[in-house]
Amino acid sequence: LLDRGFDPPSSPPTKLLFAQFYIQGNIIQITDHIRLGSTDLKVPPVCLGTLTFGSDSDFSTSKVIIDTCLDNNINFFNTADSYNAGTSEEFLGKILKGRRHQATIASKVGMVVQDGSYSVNLSKS
Repeated sequence: LLDRGFDPPSSPPTKLLFAQFYIQGNIIQITDHIRLGSTDLKVPPVCLGTLTFGSDSDFSTSKVIIDTCLDNNINFFNTADSYNAGTSEEFLGKILKGRRHQATIASKVGMVVQDGSYSVNLSKS
């Protein structure tokens, strides 16, 4: 990962693919963190989306992905309650159990999936 000679595991079958990230011709080092908006929260410039957790990525593959990210200073994850009917959030919670303090999670709420259609519902009822 990022010029470290990272060799993704060949098992589970889904291979992890990483690329160098460039901004204005400079390689972003994952050791660098940026301030999130106007908060004091610092996050890496790369956020891993977990949309495929529970569909294309089974639990063991998802765990390898998260473990690899954490081992390489990527600790910012994006999920949503609508990703695979909540399975993405469940996987992420189980994988981070005991080390939740190491991660920042951005989650979206209110997206309702019903009969294959999406709608937004933020009501309390």
